[in-house]
Amino acid sequence: MTMNIAFPFKRNREISKKFKMLDKEGWYQNITCRLGTFIQMNLSVRRFIAQSDVERILNETGKFRIE
Repeated sequence: MTMNIAFPFKRNREISKKFKMLDKEGWYQNITCRLGTFIQMNLSVRRFIAQSDVERILNETGKFRIE
């Protein structure tokens, strides 16, 4: 009997790191509250997150945030 073990590839680790950055944002927490973490498993969303520079986007939008 063989077991399939999921190894975190470099791309998956990077995507997970980006999702952790998003988890700190209030608007993203609202989305995951409504939709659950299912959105993180959506392949289209994962591809978009992988191609985007999430850290730069969050830093830029943080400058204009009114608190």
